[in-house]
Amino acid sequence: MDLKELRDGGYLANEMRASGFAADDLRFTGYTAKELREGGFAAKAMVIAGFSIEELREGGHTLHELCNVGADLAHHVSVFKLQEGGYTPIEFRAAGYGAADLLESRVSIEQLRQAGFTAPELRGAGCLPGDLRRAGFRTRQLKTIGCTAEQFRADGFSAGDLRAAGFSIVELMDVGYSAAELRAAGFTASEHKDANFAVNILRTVGAFPADDLENVGYTAKQLNEGGYTPAEIITASYTCEQLREGGYSATELKSVGVSAKELKRGGFSLEELKLAGFPGWKLKAAGF
Repeated sequence: MDLKELRDGGYLANEMRASGFAADDLRFTGYTAKELREGGFAAKAMVIAGFSIEELREGGHTLHELCNVGADLAHHVSVFKLQEGGYTPIEFRAAGYGAADLLESRVSIEQLRQAGFTAPELRGAGCLPGDLRRAGFRTRQLKTIGCTAEQFRADGFSAGDLRAAGFSIVELMDVGYSAAELRAAGFTASEHKDANFAVNILRTVGAFPADDLENVGYTAKQLNEGGYTPAEIITASYTCEQLREGGYSATELKSVGVSAKELKRGGFSLEELKLAGFPGWKLKAAGF
């Protein structure tokens, strides 16, 4: 009686196994992977018999069973082949696979996140901050696991991203973000001052108006030395006296509409107003 007749006669896989038949003999006779597994055949014997990963999975074999078929058969049960056979990242994680193993086999970071791999695990496997953010992790979360401002910047994060994550202006300045980038991120004039940005940088790169700097304690002299023009500084609320002490001349202030009377009140002399070009009648009207 041949094997097919035995199978057709109702002999179960465990009975065939007890009679000395091998897994490959039974596979060719038509026994399924499920029947052989239930009949006590080990995963290794079934891999050798030529069952596909998909057949083994449908037959009930776990990843843990397939992972223990031995080093000589490892190429038959690589992560890539197991994935092709239908095993999911969740099953891989449950079987003890690490994130690095799965990433090497082209499992996406998003799939690993959904399977329960944490940000520290994925970061430890070499994932960049930008990759982790695109996979759904928040920037603030990545900061808490040790991603630095320098790493974020190298991976294309904006100053606004990092400000929202809790980085200070000093931390961002130290890794190379410009005053313009920090200004666009929403850092205030006060924060720029605390970070010791030069006034000329705040004017040209940060584009802070004079009144913003006045409101956080900069003097007219500091703004003058930083390059703020009479037209720019006149928008602030400095007095004529403060502007004079800051180094602005009567001629400059006259050019932006400051009257002779205001200049006299601010301490400018008759000679300075004459040099500025005020006519005699205006000087007289101003009280000289």
